[in-house]
Formats: sequence, C-alpha cells, structure tokens
Amino acid sequence: MAAGCSSSNDKPSGGGNTSGTGATGGTTGGSASAGKGGSSAAGGTGGGSGTGGSSATGGTGGSGGTSGSAGTGGSGGTTGGGAGTSASGGSAGTGGSSAMAGSTSSGGAPSGGMAGSLGSGGAAAGNGGGGMPATLVTPINRSSTSYVLEFGDTYFEVNPMMGARVTNVHLKGGSNLLGAGMGDNMGSTFWPSPQANWTWPPTDSASITNINDKPYTPSNDDTSMTFVGMAATDVGISVTKKFAADLANEAVVATYTMIGSASGKSAAPWEITRFAQTGVTFFKSGGTVSSVKPMAQNMDQPTTMDAAGCTWLKSPGTFASASSKDQLLTVNGAGGWLAHADGTWVVVKKFTATPANMIATGEGEIDIYMNNPGNTSNSIPYMEVEEQGPYGAVAQNMNVNWTVTWFVRPLPSGAMPVPGDSTLASFVQSLVQ
Repeated sequence: MAAGCSSSNDKPSGGGNTSGTGATGGTTGGSASAGKGGSSAAGGTGGGSGTGGSSATGGTGGSGGTSGSAGTGGSGGTTGGGAGTSASGGSAGTGGSSAMAGSTSSGGAPSGGMAGSLGSGGAAAGNGGGGMPATLVTPINRSSTSYVLEFGDTYFEVNPMMGARVTNVHLKGGSNLLGAGMGDNMGSTFWPSPQANWTWPPTDSASITNINDKPYTPSNDDTSMTFVGMAATDVGISVTKKFAADLANEAVVATYTMIGSASGKSAAPWEITRFAQTGVTFFKSGGTVSSVKPMAQNMDQPTTMDAAGCTWLKSPGTFASASSKDQLLTVNGAGGWLAHADGTWVVVKKFTATPANMIATGEGEIDIYMNNPGNTSNSIPYMEVEEQGPYGAVAQNMNVNWTVTWFVRPLPSGAMPVPGDSTLASFVQSLVQ
C-alpha cells in the first residue's frame, strides 16, 4: 500500500469513562446539578429534588462509543419545582452507534411542575462505521460524446469520440478542473511509453492517433463505463479504458488495458492529466530526480522544495525571461501517488509504485510538464501531471492491466494549496494509505 507524506494520525479510542452521578437537591431552594455522562458510557443520573428546590437537570448522554445511553431527566421538586429536562442523547463517535434518545422526566409535585421534554437522539455514525455510500446519478450514457460517473461530490466525464479522453472532472456545483489547454492538449488521456517508440505528435497519422484521439467503442453497466480502442501500428497495441465508481470510498478507479496486436512489442502504461498552470503539485519525497529526459527534449528543470515529507512544485515555476524553453520534472520511485491542488480542491491519483529499474528507458515514474506561456508557438498555458507504470512485453493477444485511482476532494479546513502545507499533506496521506 502506498505510504503518505508523514506518519498516520492516531485512531480515536472506542472506550468511555464512567458516568458521574447527579447531586442531590438542597433542602431549601437549592438546585441540584446533574452528573455529566462520560464519553462512551451511559449518561449521568439526574439529581434528586429537594424540598422547595428546582429540579435537577438530566445528565448529558455519553458521546461516541457503542450505543451510549442518554442521561435520565431529574424529578420535579415537591413544592413548585419545575421538572428537569431530559438529557440530550450522546452523539456517535466515528464508527460508533447512535445514542438512544433521552427519556421524559417526571412531572412536578402538586404545585404544577411541567413535564420534561424528550432528549435528542444521537448523531448518525460516520463514514466507514455504518455511513451510507454515495449514490450514482443515472444514466451514465448522457450522449454519444458524454459518459458520466456522477456520485457524492464527484463528477467524472469521458468523451468516447475523443480517444475516450477524460474531459470534465469537477466537484458538485463547481467548474471543470481539466479545462486548461485546447484541442489535443486538454483533459486526461493515455499513451504507451516510451515516447521514443512513436512519432510526435500523437495525432500524426503514422503515430498513436488510434490510441490518443480517435473514437473508442463505448459501453456501460450500473457502475462503470468501458471504452475499446483501435490498434496503433507504430506500437503494436490497442487500449481499453474502464472507469468504475467506487461508491463506498467516493473514488473513480481507472483501469487501462494494453492488448498486444503484433508480436515482439513492449510498452509501459502512461496517464497524462492536464490542469491550468496554477496551484501546487506534490508527491512523497524520496524519489530520484533525473535530468536526462528534460535535457534530451531541450527543456528546463523546474525548482522544487521538500517539506512535510513531500516534494512540492509550485506552478508556473520560474521561467527564465530570456528563454522560450518549456519545463519538465522527471522523478523515479516517488511513493505511488501524485496530487495537484488549486483554489479550494485537490485531485489525487494513486497507483502502484514502479521501481526505477522497471521504468521505460529515458522516462520517469512521475513527469510534471509546463509549457512556457512566453513561447509564442505554444502560447496557451497548461501543465501535465503524469505517472507511468512498469515497462514490459505486450505479446500478441496478451492483456496488460494498470490501475489508477482518482480522488476528487474539497480542501479540508485549514489547508492551503501552497508548497509545504502540512494539513494538505496529511489529508492526502489519509486518502492514499
């Protein structure tokens, strides 16, 4: 399992304290205080009424734990004392059962005390402890150019006519996070690696256009959508893409299958996701940064920083004013996940970490590419957040599967999309572990 930036947080304990007992009312006009329920235990018992005293308030129900009972309401005073209100029910802890509602307290003695009100029920259990999974909005097939997984806060759209490209990912009610670039340089797509095995650009008729941008044959079931592509003769493979909704974890599981269409071919899987050239991109520290690929492609290597157990790259980096070069960061062995945060959201891509000796020659497990907005031949600013799997044989009729899990989340309270933010790093860790 991929590790996060830092050590995991302690899990909350399910055990509770012993509840307190309410004090007894004073003999003349005194108010008795109720005992307070301990966490995960039964609520405290309301105090007994004194002569002429006001009633005791019921104890507060225990929070968390399994079925913490609410406190019992206090009895009404013997002379004019109002009845005690019942205690509020305990709220459930993470994974805990809801607390029982409080019971009605007794009415006051003959002078007319009012009956106590019912206690509140405990809060519902949290996610992972009996919480309901997200519900998929149907249909998945919205049109010939739009297949959509929509559930919880996640919207994930694929266009079969554009190489089964992921064209729109956003949080509920938000805007497209993949809206940068234009034409072929937008959205999220798939290429076989290494790039040296095919002609640039990928839309070239002799290249991997059948994989990159030509129509795929779509289908779907109740929770997933599948797209079958045509073979690309340059690399001797075809590609099938399946995107499935993981409703329990609110994630999209992307499975890419390379299928051999010619003998003697080898390749590695490669996912390329494009964002606007803003925000921060980061991954677990410890990977080996390589300058070979940037130098080979006449690109500058961007500046990074290490903090909170992660390596961070702030977009758009530092472009030399006298240079028209694009920027490229290439890293091997960086922990099996890659994240990009901007504004109020973060997208995390989790995959199986690939050892450096299994990466295709001249490539990297992680690539982060930024075009230079000052380069007039490529003037629309965008960036690519990329990861690759292991390089190996894809024999004729052989299937090679590779999986990437996407999490699309709002930033947690206190997190900022800036390099070194420990709250953001810890949050991503909680998703990928």
